[in-house]
Amino acid sequence: SEDQNGKKMSSDIIGMMNVKLLKEYLAVLKDKKIGGETGKSVLILSAGNENLRIDTVLNALTSETGLAGGKTEAEENKKMLNRIILVGALNEKGSEIASYSNYSAGSPQDVIYVSVDGKVEGMKEKMSGTSFAAPQISYLVNKILEKYPQLAQEPEKIKNILFSSTVSENEETFIKKEKFAYRFIKNPYSLNTLSNTLDAARKQLGLPIMPEDRIFISVPTEINGGV
Repeated sequence: SEDQNGKKMSSDIIGMMNVKLLKEYLAVLKDKKIGGETGKSVLILSAGNENLRIDTVLNALTSETGLAGGKTEAEENKKMLNRIILVGALNEKGSEIASYSNYSAGSPQDVIYVSVDGKVEGMKEKMSGTSFAAPQISYLVNKILEKYPQLAQEPEKIKNILFSSTVSENEETFIKKEKFAYRFIKNPYSLNTLSNTLDAARKQLGLPIMPEDRIFISVPTEINGGV
């Protein structure tokens, strides 16, 4: 849309920037040099802080008549997007999507959300932003790959793990008069979340879940209120 002077409004400009960045990320994932001979890798990205709906951008990248250059590229983009994990932010209480966070009103598996309490060691003022949310998901992904490195060859399964019902929860909300469902992880640093995540990883690999496999690893206790 345009303003009264015919200039692009900020939401359109940001949308175009998101498209450009995502297309660049898709190109990186398609590069066989990334991730060794297999060309496999997973990208964890902050969803952005413009309070914009971004599923329209994702849909355009996977549409034959949208931003993709035909059916083949649309299908390839869809596969690549399964290896991109977009992370949005919940408010400090973790009760709803933060007012600044970009969001998806489409598939609940477009964006995973975590709480951002804004506390930073050595700073009196609280910070906010989806850039504080993405590292929490990176922590879980690193723990998955540390325990089951073979999943590095199947990065699509990592996304399935995070969005599984035993790891993340489902909630509904209204934003700009639109009702939609979203998935979130209360505290990625908790021992319970870590244990459930590793169980979900074993399930993705088709391995039995044994009591001795529920290994608890030392994690930070001062982040997000501890465990």
